[in-house]
Amino acid sequence: MGWFSDMIFGKKMRMDTNKINDYMSDFNETIQRFGDMANERLDPNSLASKQMYQNLVSGANTQGGLNMQNVQKLSAMGNLNPAMGFQQAISGNNQLLGGVNDTFQRFQQQREDSGISLLNQYMRGQHSEGERQSNQYISQVNAHNMRRQANIQMGTSLLGMGLDFGKNFLPEK
Repeated sequence: MGWFSDMIFGKKMRMDTNKINDYMSDFNETIQRFGDMANERLDPNSLASKQMYQNLVSGANTQGGLNMQNVQKLSAMGNLNPAMGFQQAISGNNQLLGGVNDTFQRFQQQREDSGISLLNQYMRGQHSEGERQSNQYISQVNAHNMRRQANIQMGTSLLGMGLDFGKNFLPEK
């Protein structure tokens, strides 16, 4: 069938892949944003990670300074040998900084877990929506082409019936 059938029955509808891509574009853009967010959560050198680490170190240094002041006070009162107090303060400060690293590792693990979970949940939702819209479009194209095909079959049947009926009026040889 060519231009004649197109003129009578309408053009056969073809799928426009750009239209499907348009349906999926929101999904792709949002996935990119969530991918960036997940990558930021997975990056140990991100701004949030650096700020958290700095806050933890600052807190440990503040506590370490308080510990040193207490050691100095006890030493000044004569209740504590200064060398022994200094050694205990250093040991305490090392424990504080070790605690900072442990806390920071837990913080990083939680950020990573939440980033991956967030990305996974959103991707599934958006992918379903993109598929729904694409399938709806494909259904519309298929329905149009089925109507067109039914019209062609009906036209062909009518033409055949007309020819059969018309042969009765042809003179015999």
